Amino acid sequence: VEAEVPWVTVFFNQNARGQDDAPNDTDLYGWDTHNDIFVAMKNYLMPRFDLGFSALLEDLENRGLLDTTLVVCMGEFGRAPRIAFEKGFAGETPGRKHWGAVYSIVMAGAGIQPGMVYGASDKIAAFPTVDKTDPADVTATMFAALGIDPASHYQDGLGRPYAISEGQPLAGLY
Repeated sequence: VEAEVPWVTVFFNQNARGQDDAPNDTDLYGWDTHNDIFVAMKNYLMPRFDLGFSALLEDLENRGLLDTTLVVCMGEFGRAPRIAFEKGFAGETPGRKHWGAVYSIVMAGAGIQPGMVYGASDKIAAFPTVDKTDPADVTATMFAALGIDPASHYQDGLGRPYAISEGQPLAGLY
């Protein structure tokens, strides 16, 4: 960020399902926690995440870079609102399946209102009820933060135009 690199991607873990292959090596645990989700999250994943993510935000703030840096923390889906044991996955206690209808994203910096909540779901987190968005809106917000008009187009090698994003920036975040 200090070198003005416009896009930085950080992966939390190199192995999404390390707990299946090496359940005793918690350094390999990943976020794809189908079974044993509560133990894995509470004891291994969330403590590391909380420490690292808060340190990143504090460091950017202390260096005066948070105002010009959009930080986005997300996965590619949420988790099912129902808890169930999933056959075919390692583990001794129930977990939650993939769920695309509702998922959480944390955004900070680049003018995002600190501490705000954007959108809401029903009481079991199954479906959005307020400010429904989709991945295209998230990408449009990210491109807008980079100073790229998400409604603009780029051309492929054959000169065909492609939209930067089909979504709309989430103006309610600012």
